[in-house]
Amino acid sequence: MSIIAPKSESVFLGVDMEKFNPKVIKNTADIFLTSTEKKNLESTGIESHIALLIAFSAKESLFKAIYPLTRSYFSFDAARILEIEGKSQTFTMELLLSLSNNFPVGSQYRGFYKIYNDCVITLIYGSEI
Repeated sequence: MSIIAPKSESVFLGVDMEKFNPKVIKNTADIFLTSTEKKNLESTGIESHIALLIAFSAKESLFKAIYPLTRSYFSFDAARILEIEGKSQTFTMELLLSLSNNFPVGSQYRGFYKIYNDCVITLIYGSEI
């Protein structure tokens, strides 16, 4: 898979692709999601293991998008999943930590996901303030 975007100091782009493994994703969910996030995912109407994988991949995409601009490592608890929408295949995330002046606490980002064969692909992009 490849993505093409204009080179810019202020544009961020993150893409992730994860293979389905329901047992692993369910056994590791506590590492990348809070109990509140897991509860919210239950209301999406998306199968549990798929929703968990979308959430994991979304957080990976966010890291891949923001890290090159901030050069600041952050873990899964730096952002939370606010929503995963099945019909539009979108997700919304919010930063819980300030990663830089351009990525402050409370910043929200919308991304997209696609289920393809036995994988989930997530994409998040935007530009700094």
